[in-house]
Amino acid sequence: MNSKRFLLTAKKLPFLLFLCLMLLFPTATLQGASTGLLLWFQKILPVLLPFVILSGLIIRLGLISPISKILYPVLKYLFPVSPSGCYPILIGFLSGLPMGAKTVADLVQQKKINPLEGRYLVCLCNNASPMFILNYIAASELGVPKLGLVLCIILYLSAIFSARLAYPIRPLSILNASKHYQTTMFATCLSDDKTSQNQPQTSLSAQLDCSILDGFTVVTKIGGYVILFSILSSYLMMLPIPSIFQSVLSCTLEITTGIHQITLLNLSLSVKLFLSVVFTAFGGLSGLAQTQSVIHSSGLSTFFYFKIKLINAAFAASISVLYLFIFPV
Repeated sequence: MNSKRFLLTAKKLPFLLFLCLMLLFPTATLQGASTGLLLWFQKILPVLLPFVILSGLIIRLGLISPISKILYPVLKYLFPVSPSGCYPILIGFLSGLPMGAKTVADLVQQKKINPLEGRYLVCLCNNASPMFILNYIAASELGVPKLGLVLCIILYLSAIFSARLAYPIRPLSILNASKHYQTTMFATCLSDDKTSQNQPQTSLSAQLDCSILDGFTVVTKIGGYVILFSILSSYLMMLPIPSIFQSVLSCTLEITTGIHQITLLNLSLSVKLFLSVVFTAFGGLSGLAQTQSVIHSSGLSTFFYFKIKLINAAFAASISVLYLFIFPV
């Protein structure tokens, strides 16, 4: 009993320490909170909220089947997924972290995909978005827009390789689901069409209201994590350690502010590119916390996701070194 009580107390100590730091360093706290709030309001909210609302509405209205009918004939040769698993691949690669994980968690909760496939898809789909890579990292921070496509290829290849370790053998359940899909998709689409025709307009309005409320809940929760980790990053900047270590620690916490700190250092473009790719592949502890907040109710393992993201970062580092060796920048 004493050991359990000690562990419970130990888990609370970091939050008490965080509160003490906020009281001792109000200026740094305000600066970090302001940075995180602006980051959330200017970059996360306008990009992520429409995807969350529309994706939730698509799932609630049962429109995954028609979308899967289009995507599955192609994606089944690229990824070991069932037809329903095609949708989070599309959403995840378009909108990025944590929307990919949120979509997978919704499908697992609604029993449209099994937890094993959900574990694989979370590791595959939950990465930085193309807009973040192309606009923020390549164009804005590194100042070399032409490297954007290279960064996307490195990051998404490393995600595919690392996620495959979470799903080493294509399970029989997925094969059976694929066969079942081939025979029932047409009937499912007809059933969805008939259901949507019989539903009154108020039903669609109610589904939209639920999707909007759920979208704001998710995005607001993400904003809270971004602000808290931005405050922690501001504390790191006060540590009496070399700036390179400050930037690396900042990237470990939150990649957006961390990458900005890295690009301000007096380093070569190759080193900046390498560090940006590695930490973007990892996603930062803020990304881990955001992912945990959207998948915890689905039963998917955050710790397993964390291990795969570390492997993802290792793959990204290896591919980056190979690219820079062949094509120095």
